[in-house]
Amino acid sequence: MRRLRRHLTFANVTAGLALLVALSTSGAWAASKLAPKSVGERQLRPGAVTASKLRKNAVTSPKIKAEAVIGGKLASGSVTGDKLASSSVSSDKLQDGAVTTSKLPDDAVTGASITAMSSTAPSRASPGGAT
Repeated sequence: MRRLRRHLTFANVTAGLALLVALSTSGAWAASKLAPKSVGERQLRPGAVTASKLRKNAVTSPKIKAEAVIGGKLASGSVTGDKLASSSVSSDKLQDGAVTTSKLPDDAVTGASITAMSSTAPSRASPGGAT
């Protein structure tokens, strides 16, 4: 204990505190000096950004640029029917040619599934106004 007290001088304590402050704030200072939009996809390692590392509502559809998320960037099984909000996919939101028979797996659309969908789908007015 005496040995420690001999080295516990005002200068050593001050130097230690200064070092602690410098090391603990340097990361925040460096981050504040980054140019806007300077860190992007090319600077990030694959898997560096995961859902658990994102704060809630950090990524929402208004914050995503058009064409930023395409099928080739999505992991298999990452978008499923139970993960989609109600009415989030409808015919007026699909691009022409987005869904074709060549893109559907075998037996994806059956008579039974069409019947089930048509019985739960809201009725639409025909172009002439009659339903």
